[in-house]
Amino acid sequence: MSASSPTFTRTFFRDFIIALIALTIVGVGPVIYFTIQAQKDVSEAIIERSTQAAMSEFQAVGSTLSGSVRIARQWAQSGMLSLEDPESMNHLLFPLIREEQPVFGISIADTDGRSYYINREGSQIRTRFTSVENGVRQETIRFWNQDVSSEPSTAPSKYDPRGRPWFFPALGSDDVHWTDAYIFYTEKTVGVTASSSVSIGDTDDYQLVVAFDLSLQEVYNRIHELQPSPNSQVVILRRDEAVYSPGIDAGPEFLSIEDTTNELIRKAHSAWSRDSLDERSFQLSHENQRWWCGFYPLDRIRRNAWVGVMIPADDLLGDVQQRRGVILSIILASILLAALVSLALAGRKIRSHTRPLFNPDEARARIRSILELGESQRREFKSTMRVNLHTGKPGKEIEIAWLKGVAGFLNTDGGTLLIGVNDDAEIVGIEADKFESADHAQLHFKNLIAKHIGAEFSKYIDFRTLIIDDKLVGIAECQRAEEPVFLKHTKGESFFIRHGPSSDELPISQALDYIKRRS
Repeated sequence: MSASSPTFTRTFFRDFIIALIALTIVGVGPVIYFTIQAQKDVSEAIIERSTQAAMSEFQAVGSTLSGSVRIARQWAQSGMLSLEDPESMNHLLFPLIREEQPVFGISIADTDGRSYYINREGSQIRTRFTSVENGVRQETIRFWNQDVSSEPSTAPSKYDPRGRPWFFPALGSDDVHWTDAYIFYTEKTVGVTASSSVSIGDTDDYQLVVAFDLSLQEVYNRIHELQPSPNSQVVILRRDEAVYSPGIDAGPEFLSIEDTTNELIRKAHSAWSRDSLDERSFQLSHENQRWWCGFYPLDRIRRNAWVGVMIPADDLLGDVQQRRGVILSIILASILLAALVSLALAGRKIRSHTRPLFNPDEARARIRSILELGESQRREFKSTMRVNLHTGKPGKEIEIAWLKGVAGFLNTDGGTLLIGVNDDAEIVGIEADKFESADHAQLHFKNLIAKHIGAEFSKYIDFRTLIIDDKLVGIAECQRAEEPVFLKHTKGESFFIRHGPSSDELPISQALDYIKRRS
């Protein structure tokens, strides 16, 4: 059906009217509801405003911290981190403490029970080396100004890193493990830790664990800086139903809901857990006063800790009065916006009838133009997806070769990978890979991306196959990823960027600097 046919014209105007009415209802309905439920809406806005910035900041910091853990893990794999001479690690770890403000502390520990802990104390850096000799533990503490150390102080110690919540879950895993919120050993402040491990030697008998601490006190302070309201209360809740509420219950400790002395917290937690009110505001009565409450997860994926905000209704009355004066303007703006969106949707429908989403002819023309331009920082050619043409057999090195290119595109500025094209820009097809069908080729590509790069990065990659010159060719369009991408292989993980027509692996120190600058 063409866009100019009478039938399409009738359906176009019908759909336009339906969309206009529907979008007007959607736009005006919430405004009408707002006038009836104004206080609820204001409470949600205030609670979200007081938590969202802190949550987003925490999640961004978590992503950066995971990257730092991976870099430190590679240092350990390379033998650059060792507890035999802990101070030899200072030149690597001190810059992370000085420059990475979210990093509260760094631990390097082993399965023998030794550890080296680094944290900031004012303008100085404090190190604590815990050693074990003849079954006796002792700790040596130094304070550093730049690279100059104070006199060491040595004392008996009860600290054993193997008893900390970040140690054993990280053993035997290449992944980054995140703890639930807990109280740090030395500073007695609440936080979370990201950790990973490395096996030293040919067996898993001796392992080294790297751990980076992140203080939740910064998140808590951030929420209080936003001042939800003069009389609001803010708490941090763990999934084991332990609550942290400094200023309400004495001491920097997590208490069970039953043990907290604050009845408001118990009421809010009961209503939230009973009615599944996650990320929604709700109302309750406490001491003859109405309160608006909300709980929001620190991390929407792991969902192991929540920030709870409780605001007395009297604190919201001023905001409600201010909102009533703009109701008419919002209604008119909603109708205008609905009309504009309806036109946009209708126009999109016209375009969808005149041009398909994926046009093979356009794709072929694009491939030919790419072949004329040749390989560059944003273009790469590979003859096959899995078969080594010299041996005629599948080779892992062939797969890793083009996966490096994909990782490089994701870490740099994006680009296009053509599979089935040789170095001379000649179309040879991927028939040598002997896939049963084009769908099988696409499935193999998808599986390799998930295994070596990560399924979560598939959203940045669009892979298709098509016939050109009677040969099957694969085209992968890659966008720049928001997060750093590490290529997993038998020797560990590597970080690649595009440099000219090649994918270059960055050394650990350069990779860390590059990740900082790109974020």
